[in-house]
Amino acid sequence: MKKNGHSTPERKNGTVYTPEKLSQYVAKKLLEYALNDNLFRNLKKISVVDPASGDGILLKNVAENILQQKLLMGKKIIVVGTDIDQQAIIFCRKRLSLISNDRLNIELVNTNAFIPLKEYSLTKGWQGILKKVDVKKGFDLLIANPPWGADISEYKDKLNLSDFKTLQGQFDSFELFIELAIKIVKTGGYFGFIIPDSILNHGKSILRGILLKRTQICFIARLGEKIFPNVNRACVVIICKNTSPTEKNIVDCFRLSSKDRNKILNGMLTFTEAETTSAHKVPQERFIKNSYQRFDIDLKESETNILKKFKKFDKTLASVLSSTRGVELGRSGMICQCNNCSSWSPLSEQEKIICSSCGKEFNPTTAPKKSIISKDKIQLSVPFITGGNLRRYVGRPSLWIKLGVKGINYKPESTYKSPKILVRKTGVGITAILDYNDVYTNQVVYILKNIPEKEKNLEFFIGLINSRAYYFYLVKSFGELEWKSHPYLTQTQILSLPLPDMQSEKNKKIIQEIIELLRPILKKEIIPSNDVDIKVEILVGKLFSLNEKDYRIIFNAIEESDDLIPVMELKKITVSDIINKLKK
Repeated sequence: MKKNGHSTPERKNGTVYTPEKLSQYVAKKLLEYALNDNLFRNLKKISVVDPASGDGILLKNVAENILQQKLLMGKKIIVVGTDIDQQAIIFCRKRLSLISNDRLNIELVNTNAFIPLKEYSLTKGWQGILKKVDVKKGFDLLIANPPWGADISEYKDKLNLSDFKTLQGQFDSFELFIELAIKIVKTGGYFGFIIPDSILNHGKSILRGILLKRTQICFIARLGEKIFPNVNRACVVIICKNTSPTEKNIVDCFRLSSKDRNKILNGMLTFTEAETTSAHKVPQERFIKNSYQRFDIDLKESETNILKKFKKFDKTLASVLSSTRGVELGRSGMICQCNNCSSWSPLSEQEKIICSSCGKEFNPTTAPKKSIISKDKIQLSVPFITGGNLRRYVGRPSLWIKLGVKGINYKPESTYKSPKILVRKTGVGITAILDYNDVYTNQVVYILKNIPEKEKNLEFFIGLINSRAYYFYLVKSFGELEWKSHPYLTQTQILSLPLPDMQSEKNKKIIQEIIELLRPILKKEIIPSNDVDIKVEILVGKLFSLNEKDYRIIFNAIEESDDLIPVMELKKITVSDIINKLKK
């Protein structure tokens, strides 16, 4: 996996070694699925490989687990590790030498897993390794915590697109290792990976499609951040059987809560214990049918009926709202001046900046700098609101931004004309306000407006966007239940939210009622009272035909979310408040 830093070999190769607790858990889990397979139990010998073996901790834990199994007594174990780092191979050899057992045959190779034998193709190279260890049809098991975000520029041109379908666009090195696993694990064998949770992101649909079409996914666990010390990336464990899926294949899924994660890190809980209380089952077919083959592992089967009520509508917010961003500038407002044309650009940590006016490169470190954002009103400035100023429904600008600075992309003045909805990009859930005051904002705030702009119903949409019903749909579809480093909401996610029928006479009355509840108080920049909040929530629920059972599930999902500010706002009313109001 990837490690923070700029000059270390680990940075280049994308490696950070696996913590012992996680290694033991993944090794045990991989073997658990394999042992449920009669064909695996009947093998005369068992071969296991780690193509990015590092210090050998995963191979050691798998080998020890196999040796401890009564069902596998007496079977020969072939352990193969490859790593591009010669020092890692030395560490791996030392670690594996601690296992004293004559059933073990260890073969470690200092090589690039994608070019194992330089003069041969990927396939022939691995065939050479398999032949050397007397494994004919591929490995029985593969386990890996492959490099995340490794720099492969030195050998990228030697890789074949026909071997790696993910080798395009903004790919990550871990994706290539997963494709490699499908090639070198025998049909019916099993592989397990520790990878970044970016596999769940919109942009990894090619990789998800490969796994869904070519393997039976056994297990997906979203473990979150802090599992790897000093590394601010969340991780996922995925285990697959290398065989074509069937319509009946079931995937064991679980998300490790932040509370359980802290207990594990403090030695008060094990991964297995946390899984026991949190796991649920999902048909693989559901992932296949999802748009972009999303792994919506937070959605339990018992909750799917609610999402069906949302998805029965063909239209989304994209059909009625436009979305753009504010000034292309950070919160500090720091800018630097091009030494060629004297235009200004947003200050960046990059070594070189390309001036948007003249196209020339310049060094921001030595360039003149200043801020065009101030706490006090300055000449030629207008009110400026940032994501930090936004709360649920209401937010007030606390800053001023100077206009007219050459080179700064302010966007057209019409962008900021009100009314408009402002949605905070960063954070968990949705934080949105309705602005009536033409305030400017920056690039980390999305600006939503009516299509066409002659429509005057943004009060309805702010009620919809801020509803607990929408929060439920969002977190169950995209899985952001807790804080992580750099969490953000995309414009695509917002605009893909389902739009209820706005044309029926019954729904028109509901929409108008929401508008009449919210417009008078929001124009005065007053936060809706709990009573108004409850009424709006129930009216939104009517648009999606939500019932008492649905509300209980929705509020339970809110309770399971981390107590961050947007979630705490939603917790100000309870499911009892909703149900009591429904019964009146």
